[in-house]
Amino acid sequence: MTSIGPVSGAVNRARPPARGRIYYLLGGTLPPPHRAWVQADNTGPGWRWRGSLRLSLLSAPFALVFLLLPGRLAARVTLAVCIVVAAAVTGIVSAGFFRNRRLVQHGLPPVVAAEEDPERDGAPVAPAPPTDEGYSVLANASDGITTRAASVMEPDSDG
Repeated sequence: MTSIGPVSGAVNRARPPARGRIYYLLGGTLPPPHRAWVQADNTGPGWRWRGSLRLSLLSAPFALVFLLLPGRLAARVTLAVCIVVAAAVTGIVSAGFFRNRRLVQHGLPPVVAAEEDPERDGAPVAPAPPTDEGYSVLANASDGITTRAASVMEPDSDG
């Protein structure tokens, strides 16, 4: 796989044909000429809503199946609406994860949220020392594994 640097705004954002967009909707990887379009789709304004809409569209066939089942119309419509709304909410909540997955899938750098960025303001953030009471940190120098062991208090011999 060839590596590609960040896509600049001056690059032609060739929109894929309808068949390519459907393939992309279903999770497929588009060819390299469409990387700028993929980046714009996943980082531009409204990216979270587009991701939610994609998940809703993927759930629509299941909602249609429930609409066609026998039973009271109100129950079938309610179930179909619940499926689509649940998919939309799931899409909004997990949009960041899916966005980063799509970007990496197309050979682009993932977008990292500010609260998850380990190098905020250019300075690395050191991990906080463990503060749990009753625990001590033991480092096994032979294999580099750090484990936590509970401190055991010995009963007083005074009784």
